[in-house]
Amino acid sequence: MHRIVVGSTNPVKVAAVEAAVREFPWLSSMPILGRSLSSQVSEQPMTLPETIAGALNRAKGAFILSGSIGVGIESGLLSAPGTQTGLLDTCICVVYDGGAVYTGMAPGFECPPDVIAMVRERKCDLDAAFHELGYTSEEKSGLSHGVINIVTNGRMNRQRYTEIAVIMALSSYERVWRQRG
Repeated sequence: MHRIVVGSTNPVKVAAVEAAVREFPWLSSMPILGRSLSSQVSEQPMTLPETIAGALNRAKGAFILSGSIGVGIESGLLSAPGTQTGLLDTCICVVYDGGAVYTGMAPGFECPPDVIAMVRERKCDLDAAFHELGYTSEEKSGLSHGVINIVTNGRMNRQRYTEIAVIMALSSYERVWRQRG
């Protein structure tokens, strides 16, 4: 049986994949399962290559479990010269079908300078920094609305944001899938 396995049990990531897959009728009948898999990168990726590697590791691990489509999602920081902090946060999605890698990315956003300073100094993740600095009472905002919800004053939540990265990756996958016939 063909199925889609997400390399995470984070309910926001799984819900984002479920929502994105509804945009692709040829995939929508496949069951979607979340499985706890390690990204094999740091808790707070600090570069775009590290973030992509984390998503790819999750996708490949998920493929091994699914036999059809593995999806990996990883949020991380990337270098952004000219910005206040020099970094933007983004979300990467990798879809892996055993042969090729299809990658999508959500828009980037800048976190407050004090958050980035804490992440750099204490080597903690964004959730911990936002919480410790009093931006949120949630210790793990990534399991609900996410830090994107905080920086956008409720205009964007993590599921919707992650969904964008998933749609971008699935769009590349769809183009190749259609060419295969």
